[in-house]
Amino acid sequence: PAAAAGVRGSRASAAAAGEAASLSPGLEAPLEEADAKAGIVSLSLEGSQLRLWALLASGDVLGWDIQEARSLGRWRPHWPTDDVGVDFQPKALCEDPRHGLLFLGRIPGTNATRDDGLPAAPAEQVLLVGSLRIGEEG
Repeated sequence: PAAAAGVRGSRASAAAAGEAASLSPGLEAPLEEADAKAGIVSLSLEGSQLRLWALLASGDVLGWDIQEARSLGRWRPHWPTDDVGVDFQPKALCEDPRHGLLFLGRIPGTNATRDDGLPAAPAEQVLLVGSLRIGEEG
């Protein structure tokens, strides 16, 4: 279950001061048992369209429409690195309403270079801009 709490007024002030505050579940975002056991790598809530995204340890992405209390679906992104045999490991995601899902991840043990011959991003961190959009199935 997911729950939300406001951040204005005396209740937020009381919670910030360390006093007890209570939340009530307002949405079910169900996971299959296998997904729950494997784990969630990252969660993201897109505020303007009220979408909740989960990046699973399997690499799959789950989406929910919070306002409509419904699942948007499940996708398995195809990374550009898959075509060249490089193992991209997504670690975080967020949604940009204009560009789709954005992913931050790692390429372990790489000494890759960019197209211009310069070294790749430090600490093996790579930002990939996803093109995953609602209505597209992977």
